[in-house]
Amino acid sequence: MSRFEDIGIFKDALRTYAGVAESSELPAKLPALVAKTVGTKRFRLAAAKVNGEWMVTVTSDGYITRIWPES
Repeated sequence: MSRFEDIGIFKDALRTYAGVAESSELPAKLPALVAKTVGTKRFRLAAAKVNGEWMVTVTSDGYITRIWPES
């Protein structure tokens, strides 16, 4: 899943197409993680399953930052 510029649509895609449960921490924490990472700048979100776990990255100003899982 890639090139999402809207958090709400991205969260919906995670739930609907990727099977991420609503009760998962990921959808709940996503808006705060994006805001903390990029502030008010334009961004794109991407997600992929790595070793059975979801990894989410945000791209802004030419930089790619992993925001999930939190480290």
